[in-house]
Amino acid sequence: MIKKIVLTGGPSSGKTTIIKKLRENLEGQGYNVICISETASELINAHFIPYGKTEYVLKFQELVLKQQSSKEKNYEKMVEDTSNKDTIIIYDRAILDNRAYLDNQKDFDYLLGKNSLSEITISDKYDLVIDLVTAANLGKDEYEENGIRYEDIEGAKKTDIKTTIAWLLAPNLIVVKPEKNFENKVNKVIHIVNNHLKGGELQEKVSYPLDEEQTDLSMYNDDNSKKVYITDYHLANINPYTSNKVTKREYKGYDSYVYKSVETSDDKKQTNKYLIDALRFNELINSNWVLCENNYTELNFINDNQDIFKIVYKDNEDAKLICNRDSEIPKNVIIKKK
Repeated sequence: MIKKIVLTGGPSSGKTTIIKKLRENLEGQGYNVICISETASELINAHFIPYGKTEYVLKFQELVLKQQSSKEKNYEKMVEDTSNKDTIIIYDRAILDNRAYLDNQKDFDYLLGKNSLSEITISDKYDLVIDLVTAANLGKDEYEENGIRYEDIEGAKKTDIKTTIAWLLAPNLIVVKPEKNFENKVNKVIHIVNNHLKGGELQEKVSYPLDEEQTDLSMYNDDNSKKVYITDYHLANINPYTSNKVTKREYKGYDSYVYKSVETSDDKKQTNKYLIDALRFNELINSNWVLCENNYTELNFINDNQDIFKIVYKDNEDAKLICNRDSEIPKNVIIKKK
C-alpha cells in the first residue's frame, strides 16, 4: 500500500511542526514514511527571490512547478520500485500550491499547458490533502513570520485563502482551522490521517436542496471556484466484500481516470486508488459489467471562513449543496425551505 498525503497551508500554519509529529506517529505504527520537502523554500534559501515584475514571478513559479513535479515523480517511482511495506508519502506542499502565488488562474493554466501538465490529473493522484489555515486568523499575537516568506498578517490571510482555492479539485480536501492550543491542531491532523488510513469517513457531511432560482452563483469564476464534470462507473464483482468503481473527471477539456477498489471486512475498510490512462479506462468499461453509471457536475467553492462547499447537479434531480455540518452557508446560496 502507498498513500499520498499533502499538507499545505498559508504562512505560519504550523506545517513544519505538524509534519514532524505526524511522521513520528506513523512511523510508530510501523509505516515507512517518505517526506517530500517544499521546493519553493529550497529555491528561496538558494537566493532565488519570488518577487518583482510579473514576468519574473512567472519564471520563478515555472521553476518551482518543474522542480516540484520532477521531484514528486522521482520519489514516487522510487517508492513503487523499492518499498516492501506500507508506505506513506507526505508532501510538504505540492504541485498545485503554485496557484496560490500567482495573480490569476489564467497564468497558472499557461504554466501548466507550457509544461504539458493537467490540473485535474495532478489533483487526483493524491489520496488526501490537509489544508492548515494560518495562525494569522487568530490575530497578531498568534501570527509569527517564518523567516522565509515575510508576508504581513493580511498578506498571509490572502495567501491562505488562495491556497484553499488552489486545491478545490482534490477529492479528499480537509481544511483544519487554527486553535489557540496548537496541540489540538496537531492531534486533529493525526486523527484525520489515521482515520483515513483505516477507511473511516473524513468529515460528517450534510446535504441541502438548493433553491436555484433564488441562488446567485454569478460571483464564481476560474479564480475563486472549480467546476468539474464527473462520471462514475460501478463495476460488477463476484466478491461480496469488494466494490470497484472507475471515475472519469473532466476539467477544462482534460480528463482524469481513477480506479478505486474498496475491500471491507469485520474490522476494517481498505481503499486502493490508482490513476489509470484512457486505454486502461476503456478496457475496464468494455470488459466488465457496469452495474450503474452516474453523471453529475460539481461546483466547488469556499466561504469567508474557508469552509468547503459543493453544489452537485445530477440529471433529473434537484441541485444539492453539500458541506460540513457546522459550515456557515454563504448569503448568496439559498436553501429550499421544507
